[in-house]
Amino acid sequence: MLANPALKDGARELFTVKHDGRTIIPAFQLDADGEPRPELQPVLQPLIDAGVQSWALWTWLTSPTSLLSGR
Repeated sequence: MLANPALKDGARELFTVKHDGRTIIPAFQLDADGEPRPELQPVLQPLIDAGVQSWALWTWLTSPTSLLSGR
């Protein structure tokens, strides 16, 4: 399954995943007002364009990495 982007003015601001027949928007993509976090767009756009699957995208974005001091 490919990432399903939410489009606004042609820009991919969010990705969704399917689980048990429901569409889920991972909350880390949203700010306190429920709006898409703009700092994620430069990261999401190339990954979605490259065909990264939605669950793999979620895992990659939320996994600690030693390149970022384990954060």
